[in-house]
Amino acid sequence: MKRYICFSFCLIIIDLVLYYYGCLSKYNYFTASWDIRKGNYRSILMDPPYDYYIDEKKIASKYDIEIIYLKSSILINWQTKGVFIYNKYMKKAINKKLGAERYSKYLFELDSVAKEGDIRIRLKSPTLRDTH
Repeated sequence: MKRYICFSFCLIIIDLVLYYYGCLSKYNYFTASWDIRKGNYRSILMDPPYDYYIDEKKIASKYDIEIIYLKSSILINWQTKGVFIYNKYMKKAINKKLGAERYSKYLFELDSVAKEGDIRIRLKSPTLRDTH
């Protein structure tokens, strides 16, 4: 009985560690560190508007960053956790690669595209147009 309890406890601990690092997803802490070592800098977007995805891909290509598009509707909660962890570590690596000045310039360009994209989305939405 003690063996069974100990074994169950160990399995729970292993599951928690795998969940914490997002190892149950294709993109996780370990794939991020592997990609960083290989020099493949990527950012993963989940369900952005298509116009924004295309614009961000153009901007990122200037800085040698690959953008990957994922549909979050097909991802499960523990898979999205892996994606968030992947992006977190990848952003740190991109910051280190580009340097503080170029990284802030990159973020500024992304923000300007996001603001333009927000305006485009609002204008396309019939419910918001009707309320004004």
